[in-house]
Amino acid sequence: MDKQSTVVFRNVGQLYFPQSRVECHYSLTAEHQWSSGDWIGIFEMDCSSVKQFHTYTWAVVPEGYTRGSSVNCCALFQASYLPRPSAVEYQFIYVDAKGEVCARSRSFTFRSPKPLEELETLREEQDEEDGEEELQIVIPRAQLLQSQLEECLKKQANLQQALDEAKEENENEKKNSDKAKEEWERHREAMKEELSELTDNMRLNCEMLKKM
Repeated sequence: MDKQSTVVFRNVGQLYFPQSRVECHYSLTAEHQWSSGDWIGIFEMDCSSVKQFHTYTWAVVPEGYTRGSSVNCCALFQASYLPRPSAVEYQFIYVDAKGEVCARSRSFTFRSPKPLEELETLREEQDEEDGEEELQIVIPRAQLLQSQLEECLKKQANLQQALDEAKEENENEKKNSDKAKEEWERHREAMKEELSELTDNMRLNCEMLKKM
């Protein structure tokens, strides 16, 4: 049974290539109670149970993560465990240690790149003792594009995390500023009361001196 979403999947593609690993980007909200038993599975869209996963991996968090804070994460699905290419639609599902569904992603499929007309040649220079030698590598264009996409997703996730951290720091500074202002107001009121008391005492002393 799904519960209120405390996890958000990010940058989910429309299709993936089973020849290379798949990166699953997700964010834990401050309300999520993460556990080392949390996991993410790849399911067909019409699945009716969390036991019907095709493959799964543990929902890892960055080192130093503390509960009650929001954080961006990334889990990896190795190519050897991915579904075969087909028109079947799949989705990521985040399941907590209690077996409850915390989030579902948009749908996606697994497709194979076209074998011949979709090849790319990469040139890489290598240092040799007698000079430089150019090494040529031929790979599927889809694999190259997916690699570039994953690199962009990493940068986007890092930027989003930096933005979230800056926002949290700004909110903390605002809270500290408000707290300092409240303390100053209390201190000022205490000083006013003390000054009023001293004034009353001085007036009484003056009246007593006049009567002497």
